[in-house]
Amino acid sequence: MQELVAVLKDNYRDAFRDKCFVSDSEARNYFSDIDLCLQSEFKPRNEMEGNKLYLQLVSYTFLINPLKKKIFVARRINGDKRLNDLYCIGFGGHVDISDFKIENDELPNPILKTAIRELREEVKLRKKELSLEHIGFVRDLFSSTSEHLGSVYYLTTGNASILEKHKLADGRWVDYEEFKEKYYYSLERWYKKI
Repeated sequence: MQELVAVLKDNYRDAFRDKCFVSDSEARNYFSDIDLCLQSEFKPRNEMEGNKLYLQLVSYTFLINPLKKKIFVARRINGDKRLNDLYCIGFGGHVDISDFKIENDELPNPILKTAIRELREEVKLRKKELSLEHIGFVRDLFSSTSEHLGSVYYLTTGNASILEKHKLADGRWVDYEEFKEKYYYSLERWYKKI
């Protein structure tokens, strides 16, 4: 069965013309999570990878521990071949049909649902309830993955480990100084622009 992902026509270049990251306050002039979802449709993921006519909606969540001044990093070992062996500080993935299903009295934000679902699949956390903070949107027009538009969140936590060991390796907490010295230059390109 083909994986169907949420995509929308690529009408969002202006917001990212001279930068990769647009904060929430800047994005108000362009769009929100809900705006993006309302304009999206579902297409087979394998047909969308590399397709410059559409943007694939994805979520990214950073794990931070501000008290200890640490950030959680991991190395990609399996998945999109363009990103293998690069380090990441964001965990997440594509928005799919199940994320559009509204359950109980929840607020309908499919991208936030994706962020929570993906975190639970990729990372082991002690917290049962995940309270994510939205900080903005990311898109790198000059990268090999420019057909993705990411909604970026962060989660404050003190504990995490990798669950999907077939996709991610070397998951660890690093302090901000070690991060800058050891990992910054091995990150996916767009992370360096936030």
